Amino acid sequence: MKNKMKAVAFVLCIIMLACFSGCNKNQGATESTTAAPVTTAPTEATTAVTEATTAAENEEGTAYEFSIIGLSETLYLEEEDGKEGTVVLCEADINFPHIEGDNENIMNINSFYENVLEEQTIFFREEFYLMANDSYEFARENESEYIEYFMHSDFWVACNDEKLFSVVRSHSEYDGGNSAHTTLASETFDKETGSIVELSQLFSVEQSEYKDRLVKIMVEQAKEKTDLFENYDQLIAETFVERDFYIHKDEQTGEMFLVVYYQPYSIAPNSTGIVDFFINMEEIADILK
Repeated sequence: MKNKMKAVAFVLCIIMLACFSGCNKNQGATESTTAAPVTTAPTEATTAVTEATTAAENEEGTAYEFSIIGLSETLYLEEEDGKEGTVVLCEADINFPHIEGDNENIMNINSFYENVLEEQTIFFREEFYLMANDSYEFARENESEYIEYFMHSDFWVACNDEKLFSVVRSHSEYDGGNSAHTTLASETFDKETGSIVELSQLFSVEQSEYKDRLVKIMVEQAKEKTDLFENYDQLIAETFVERDFYIHKDEQTGEMFLVVYYQPYSIAPNSTGIVDFFINMEEIADILK
């Protein structure tokens, strides 16, 4: 009888150890990254946080996995005695991608976004904060309402295949005007070199030729858009900016698009926002490299 009881106890121990081991394997699935080094804030009541996300690896295993580095911070009015007040002057929510890995190309891309993050952080803490403080003082002196300033930067990845990593960044600021101002920026990286791909590097012809081709396609597409300036056809050519593009890959069809975009006020009012044109790469295949 005692031997049977010992056997049962032994089996139960084995089962419990197996369960405990399985639980441990399921822990620690989410990791977070730390923000890039930044300078000291003008007030003590600041907080910096980062959120971690991961891009799903594609079937070929060529997609970059990435997390987020960023700054989430609120700056307050400083009292005359040096103590922090309760009035919020400005707040920032800034995010950039951070690719997992340590080869030289990936480090080059990560370094680029770490530098941009540091630049925006310094601007927010030193210049933007002072602008907000001046605006608050003006509102108080004139007994008018103060609306807190903000900086929001976020991104999405438009292409993440075996060759390219294309990032689109949306940046919004409210600095006391009638409305927030939103702009786009973008970078398309060559995974083989870690360098930014210039628009001219995509084409086998001179700039004047590919620009004319793109403008014709965009003018045709613009006929289907609303709220553009009346002379949009002229403005599309005149305000064309070489760096304002990115590569978009449709994950459902695999189709590749060259996306050219125009900032607010370029070809449409600010209320229209960013105006973009999706140009199928097959449509311009004869002038691509």
